[in-house]
Amino acid sequence: MKYIHSLFYCIAAFTGTAQFKSNLTSLSKIDIGLNGLGFTYEPKLGNYTTMELSAGLGGAYYIAEGTLEYYLNEIGPYFSIQPKFYFNLPKRARKGKSSDLNAGNYIGAMAKFVGAINGYNTYPGFLYNIHWGMQRSIARRWTINTRAGIGYAIDADFLFGTLYPSLDVKFSYVFRKKKI
Repeated sequence: MKYIHSLFYCIAAFTGTAQFKSNLTSLSKIDIGLNGLGFTYEPKLGNYTTMELSAGLGGAYYIAEGTLEYYLNEIGPYFSIQPKFYFNLPKRARKGKSSDLNAGNYIGAMAKFVGAINGYNTYPGFLYNIHWGMQRSIARRWTINTRAGIGYAIDADFLFGTLYPSLDVKFSYVFRKKKI
């Protein structure tokens, strides 16, 4: 009989963590950071996943074989998609830490198109990266998001490419938060 109780408690403990209900929400926000100024919609996809869909204006890139340069004085539109898997939400909940505004640590991947409006030195390009990131709420409607990883950039015109370190910091004002 005691083995049945032990088995029951082991199964209950495992299923209790498997059925974790996260506090992730769908967010609409305005961003400012190293990429420029943009709008992001971050829908909740599951208990541990969201996807950032972003568009905005920022600096432009010069991409060549073995070279990646970022020009803040040349404006370029950008569009990106970034799925995020939050891996520490149950641990944050156990420690009593807030996960408001999707606060947590995540692993993500990003695909980004960057254009060049007044491109004297720059051309359109595609940037792909995988990264580890942290998103934290810093006020009632503000978040900070940092990420670091490795990526591959491709010039859209000449198909040159290069590896690059992927680093980003951005502040966001959340103007819509939707529970799902």
